[in-house]
Amino acid sequence: MKPSSTFRQLLVITISLLITICLFLSFKFRALDDSQVFIHVEKAGTLSTLIKSKNKYSITDLTLSGNLNGTDITFIREMTGGGSLKSIKTEGMLTKLDLANANIVEGGDKYFNDFLTKDSSITDYMFAELFKLTKLVIPNNINSICNGAFSGCFNLTTFIVPNNVTAIGDFAFAGCFGLKSISIPNGITSIGNYGFTGCYGLTSFIIPSNVSFIGEYAFTGCSGLQKIYCNSSVSPKVSGTDTFKGIDASMCRLYIPNGTYDDYSNAEGWNYFSNIIEEK
Repeated sequence: MKPSSTFRQLLVITISLLITICLFLSFKFRALDDSQVFIHVEKAGTLSTLIKSKNKYSITDLTLSGNLNGTDITFIREMTGGGSLKSIKTEGMLTKLDLANANIVEGGDKYFNDFLTKDSSITDYMFAELFKLTKLVIPNNINSICNGAFSGCFNLTTFIVPNNVTAIGDFAFAGCFGLKSISIPNGITSIGNYGFTGCYGLTSFIIPSNVSFIGEYAFTGCSGLQKIYCNSSVSPKVSGTDTFKGIDASMCRLYIPNGTYDDYSNAEGWNYFSNIIEEK
C-alpha cells in the first residue's frame, strides 16, 4: 500500500523541522563555546569541579572571581595550552582571562616546576610561556609581580599593573614582544633585571616618579621604543651599561623633568641617550 500524499507531505515537513532544529542547536552550542564564561570559585582548589571536562579545552574567554590557589592555577595553565612543566602542552584554547575580582591565595599544588602560590602575589613564572593568551587581567589586589611572571606570553598586547604593586621582578615580561602598551602605577619603586627585555612591540614607556632602581638589561632589545618618559626628579640607579641596549639611542627621545638634564645626561645608563628632552 502506497503512503498517501498527505502522509508524504507530513513526513517531509517533519524531517525539515528536525534538520532545522539540529542546525539551530549546533549553532547555539557553538556560540556558547565561543562566548565568555563566568565562574565564581568559593573554595580555593575547586575550579576543576566547576568546569566540565568536555569544556576544559574549548573555552576561549574566561572570567573568574573568588579564591584561587596553586591547584587552580595549574588548571588554568592547562586550559591555556600549558601545564605544570615547560615541556607539557595541552589542546587548551583559552585566549582571554580576566581575574580582576579573584584572589590568589597560598596553598594547593605546585603550578609550574616547584613554584607555589602566595597570598595576593603573582609568584615566579605563574603565567610564563602561555603564548596563546591575548588578554590577561590580573587581580586588583595583587601587591607583587615576581620573577618571570609573564615571560614568553608573546601574544599579550596590553597590560595593566595594579595600583598596589611596588616592584616588577626579574624577567617579568621578558619576551612579550607582542606587547604594545603597559600601564605602570606610581607606587612602583624598582624594575628587575631583564624585566622587559625583548619587548620590541613597545613604542613608548612611562617610568613612574618613585622608581629608584632599574636592573641590568631591563629594556635590552626594546628596539621599537621611540619615547621614554622618566618622571623621577633624580635619575634612577641603572645597573650596568646595557640596560637600554638595542634601543636606537639617537632616535628614541628621553623625556625627563625640568631642571634634571645635567643629572640624567651624566648618569650611567641614562647617558646612553643622545636625545634627552626636559619637559617644561
